[in-house]
Amino acid sequence: MEQSISLTSVSKKAKIVTILLCLGCVFAIFLLIPADYRAYIVEMGYLRWTGLVALCAVILIPLHEGMHGLFFRLFGGKVSFGARLKTSFGPVFWATSPKMYSKRQFQIIGLAPQLLTVICLLMLGHFSPVVNIGLIITAVGNLLGGVFDIYISVLLRRFPAGVLVRDTRDGCVIYR
Repeated sequence: MEQSISLTSVSKKAKIVTILLCLGCVFAIFLLIPADYRAYIVEMGYLRWTGLVALCAVILIPLHEGMHGLFFRLFGGKVSFGARLKTSFGPVFWATSPKMYSKRQFQIIGLAPQLLTVICLLMLGHFSPVVNIGLIITAVGNLLGGVFDIYISVLLRRFPAGVLVRDTRDGCVIYR
């Protein structure tokens, strides 16, 4: 028996709860920004701020998907990467593998990019204000970009240990 989970199959209530939880985490992360950094952001001006956010996004997306790809390979899979720039959710990027993974392996693969969030937050305070603000933007962007990964990892907890999971571009298929 198989069950498919994709962005389109997730209930509206689950999407809202997941997004609200992540926004709460984002708010908590932004509370880490000291007052003098907030003043620095204002002094940067709109153009520099936009440039910094864009630079962080350009760096973040390959790192995030690369982390998925690294762990797919560590567990013996062949990886392919892709993107769809126009979807109802905005641009979507992915790393995927046709191999079947154990539930535990798939949860590790899904949550691996959040190591990047933790690393960014641990490095805070060791650099100039601009770099620290960039680390915060990267951590927040990575957390938000991984919302569906986190959702699937939590959802998999409901399944028995023996299930196998295959990744798809839009989600995963769970085999019992």
